[in-house]
Amino acid sequence: PSNTQVPFPGLAEEQVNFKAWLINNYGRWVAQNAAKSVQRGLTTVSLDSLGTIKGTFEVLEDGFLALDTKDAIKEKLNDYKAFLQESYFSELNPELGEITFTGQDSLDTALKGSVDFKLRDYATVIEGKIYLDPSIITFWDINPFKAEKREGEIDFIYPREYSYMNSITFPEGFVVDELPTPIHKKFTGGEFRRFSQIEGSTVQLHIRLKIDNVLYPQTEYNALKSAFEALITAESDQIVLKRKE
Repeated sequence: PSNTQVPFPGLAEEQVNFKAWLINNYGRWVAQNAAKSVQRGLTTVSLDSLGTIKGTFEVLEDGFLALDTKDAIKEKLNDYKAFLQESYFSELNPELGEITFTGQDSLDTALKGSVDFKLRDYATVIEGKIYLDPSIITFWDINPFKAEKREGEIDFIYPREYSYMNSITFPEGFVVDELPTPIHKKFTGGEFRRFSQIEGSTVQLHIRLKIDNVLYPQTEYNALKSAFEALITAESDQIVLKRKE
């Protein structure tokens, strides 16, 4: 395999979805298919009345989706703070606490990471209301499908699932005024879903994009483009809190 993170006898991306000749007493062609890759993010924070959030970010990546992340950690020479800042916190400037990573040096286990962090003045407080972006960690900011139309099939190489949950406990004396609207988009062999739920003084935002098929005809291009656009938009819609009357 061309990627150094793929364990023997694993497959590199360019080797997936072909057939290989199995050498044994009889010999036969076997499919070279990849298992589903996953990326899961969980952000759990508490918010104070001044707009500061404090909590934990956890990430799990498995399969091909973890390979680039493992390489990125190596490129930073295991400088986890630099890696987290560049890969997950983007333009934010958090105060980082305890950092834990496992699986980054292993060829056949999932990558798991956790970091405690604090962001001052993350939310905007105006006239008794708090406005905040619930997707503190941004995984997507560019739609991979930019063209107006597609002239050929779309090859995802392997099935995949992106799943993110953001749990925010808001300060005493506040209630939810506005939540992002639910979204559910289905397409052949997959779906995008976003929904919110409130449990006491905690609001949770769930985002999931599931792609079970590997090859899509060009007729599915607009549906896929719309699903990824919804994913990007879903990470920027605000939650609004207001003081109890």
